Amino acid sequence: MTVPMQPFIAETMRLITEALRAPHDRALAEASEPLSADHILDGSMAEAVNDGSLIFPNPEGDSEPDWCVLSHSNVGRSNELQAYRFCRRLRADMKPEEFVEKAYEVILGRRIDAEGRRIYPPQLEKNVLTKRKVLKILLQSQEARNLKARFLVVPEPSSWLSNLRVAAGDDSSFPALTVKLPQQPFP
Repeated sequence: MTVPMQPFIAETMRLITEALRAPHDRALAEASEPLSADHILDGSMAEAVNDGSLIFPNPEGDSEPDWCVLSHSNVGRSNELQAYRFCRRLRADMKPEEFVEKAYEVILGRRIDAEGRRIYPPQLEKNVLTKRKVLKILLQSQEARNLKARFLVVPEPSSWLSNLRVAAGDDSSFPALTVKLPQQPFP
């Protein structure tokens, strides 16, 4: 006696689909919870890059800040509210080569190539480029466009991230961040 495969396959596909959707459904539920004002970042001062990434300007002062990179996770309660999850902090004290390596990993999702290693670290060392400019170049690259990933890049310390634990380097304070977008953030 043979067992009909059609119901078995359908049930297996249903279970796989539920398992794959579970983290996404949880993220949507978390994003729809009421957010306190200190978890909402005003994106009107950010510069729009490509099709959805935002990068904030350097804070005032001569010292290079840490750069906090967050990835877009979903749309909040309205189209103007976007939820982001913390990916990585690129520390100001990183050597140029390490900074560029980590920037490639977080933005492009891969290891740095020979051309990137040849171009960006020496320009950072000579102060031809700032770390913000390197991040912006990577965000604007065709490779980043092809990935269709959206990032939020925020300097720390800055007035945009006023959470004292974050300012002290405690990245566990970054479970999620909601950004209120300006009317027309992207060209």
